[in-house]
Amino acid sequence: MRAVLAAGASRRQVEDALAVCAAFNTTARLADAFGFELLSPEGFDAGAKYLLRRGYN
Repeated sequence: MRAVLAAGASRRQVEDALAVCAAFNTTARLADAFGFELLSPEGFDAGAKYLLRRGYN
């Protein structure tokens, strides 16, 4: 933490990064616990096309 702050990151940036890490960690643990499976490459492509058609870029 001291090294990150000394490198120029603000306390708020560190807090935000920790919050993102916690959210992803929780999501991954829940996905594992409930046996979620990853999409196929075709599924990822379809999802990306859906988001791009709706202005997510």
